[in-house]
Amino acid sequence: ATEIKTNNKTTIFLNIYRSPNSCNETFNEKFEPVLENTKSKNCYILGDSNYNLINLEKHEETRNYYNLLTSSSFKPLITKPTRITDSSRTLIDHIWTNDLRMTSLHQSHIIITDITDHLPCLTIVTSPDIFIKGYKTITKRVVNDENREQFMTKVTDIKDALSFHIKNRLQTSLESKYDDYFFHLTKIYDECFPVITRKVHAKTFSKPWITPEVQNLIDKKNECFSKKKKKNSPANKTKYKNAKLKMEKTIDKEKAKYYKTVMQNTNNSMRQKWDAIRLIINRKKVSGNECPIPNNIIGNHYASVAKRLAEDLPNLLQDDIPCSSNVQPTYIPTKQQFQFNIITEREVYEKILKLDSSKGPGYDNLDVKSLRSIAHIISPHLTELFNKSISEGIYPKNFKLAKCIPVFKGSMLDPSLPINYRPISILTALNKVFEGILHNQLTEYLEKHKLLPQFQ
Repeated sequence: ATEIKTNNKTTIFLNIYRSPNSCNETFNEKFEPVLENTKSKNCYILGDSNYNLINLEKHEETRNYYNLLTSSSFKPLITKPTRITDSSRTLIDHIWTNDLRMTSLHQSHIIITDITDHLPCLTIVTSPDIFIKGYKTITKRVVNDENREQFMTKVTDIKDALSFHIKNRLQTSLESKYDDYFFHLTKIYDECFPVITRKVHAKTFSKPWITPEVQNLIDKKNECFSKKKKKNSPANKTKYKNAKLKMEKTIDKEKAKYYKTVMQNTNNSMRQKWDAIRLIINRKKVSGNECPIPNNIIGNHYASVAKRLAEDLPNLLQDDIPCSSNVQPTYIPTKQQFQFNIITEREVYEKILKLDSSKGPGYDNLDVKSLRSIAHIISPHLTELFNKSISEGIYPKNFKLAKCIPVFKGSMLDPSLPINYRPISILTALNKVFEGILHNQLTEYLEKHKLLPQFQ
């Protein structure tokens, strides 16, 4: 047996062999306590057991062996014959695992070769939990007050150019006007808030309070420790003791400061407060954003859900749908027909200022705080675009796009299956402005004329 530790998780690889002439009962008796010891760990069992799983229903001892493993939550990864002769085909070379969450990510193969009468078997183990300790490369957008001030200045300088995209008479397509306007605005945003790539040590993720000052003190403490080991003099002992004491005090101070900042940034949200409490008491929350499935696969899954649902449902008529109540709905007639009102600059400006800054940006990456800083500049432009959308009956396609985040449904499910993730769609902030104004107008009309049912 071999134990491999990755990311504080232990995986056991157990190699077994049973002679064709050995006693079946003796083998199973010795094998059962071995399986009992692997219950709390991920385990892979591989080898030649000389039990033909193809003959499972006809051979009682093979069935006992199979039941022994499956009752311990093991699953076979090799399911085709591994020894083929002119007169027989048998599946006697096995690979089993009890890591059932990840089996659909594994790739199992049988190699066709004449090296031996047993065909070699292998399984490629893929796990998102495995990573190489050390440094990680991350990408991050630099967002700070200095860059935000630069962004506001640049947008102020080009406000006439932005206005031209809307008033350009040579451009008759409203969609193109939206595209040109937001392309120019996004370009300026990317210039002011560049995306940088940097190396970060893995410890930084688990201990974010380790500032450059703390890191310098850690390095100094380590240097004093090396000197003390080389020459154990009273002076070196004192220097090491003082360096260690200073480092520990600074770490405690920065740690308390970090947790205090985390609690203050919860914005009176109970959900954020509980996330902060879990962080402080070191209770990890299962993250739903670490999805091991490639974007194109999970994207195709979500895109095909509606189509597959429609194909599965029969052609239903209205009379086929059961009604939970015999009370017929009543419709209150109204003479005033609904139509959208003209949107004012003040509405757009106030709506931008009321956007929730705790929400992440959409696919355009424009964050709420930066949009607030230029609200007085872009409000007239957006007002004109929104009113043109109402008059022409066109909702911009850019506002229909969303950033889709897969959130894992539960720790006991298989994280390699797209069906075990629910999609969270994050729309752009400016779409929320337009959508919110239209929603307010429609709600006001329904409530004014009492068109909504009492319990809706």
